[in-house]
Amino acid sequence: MEAKRRKIHHPHPNFYLNLKYIDTETYIKILERMPVLCVDLLILNNKGEFLQVKRRYEPMKGRWWTVGGRVRKGESLALAAKRKAREEVGLNVNVILPLGFYEELYSRNPYHIAKGIHTVSIVFICTLVSGEVRLDNQSSAWRYSSKIPQKIKNSMPFNIYFSYKDRKLITDTELYD
Repeated sequence: MEAKRRKIHHPHPNFYLNLKYIDTETYIKILERMPVLCVDLLILNNKGEFLQVKRRYEPMKGRWWTVGGRVRKGESLALAAKRKAREEVGLNVNVILPLGFYEELYSRNPYHIAKGIHTVSIVFICTLVSGEVRLDNQSSAWRYSSKIPQKIKNSMPFNIYFSYKDRKLITDTELYD
């Protein structure tokens, strides 16, 4: 039986033209009081390896991590994932599925917020459509790796498990059969 596909809401293309950036002082007040919704991308190459970038700034300064970042107001998670891939590494990707989520409280942060920055990140499996890696100013290097960062490995699954070695999906029901 063929699975039904959910329709994803896409705002009008001109929606983003009307958005204004938040001044730094207001943004810091928001970060002090609310979590930030983010996307992290496990971008697969044809060898089953994942793209990682070496972060230049806090909170992940000097660490190898996945492409990703904040979701904008009115932006679907899938569109945010595609935007982050384009902006950070110059790639066009297919967003295959959300793998899971994790939360983090980063005490080290670029705004020196004493109580840290609370993020909630949705992790997506993505495949490359086109483009060559071209880093933006947030990263200093890139590589493909077969190792997934531990935080992402330990993310809370959305009732689906991804075997990255076999490149296959396993649902909860299959685990308990």
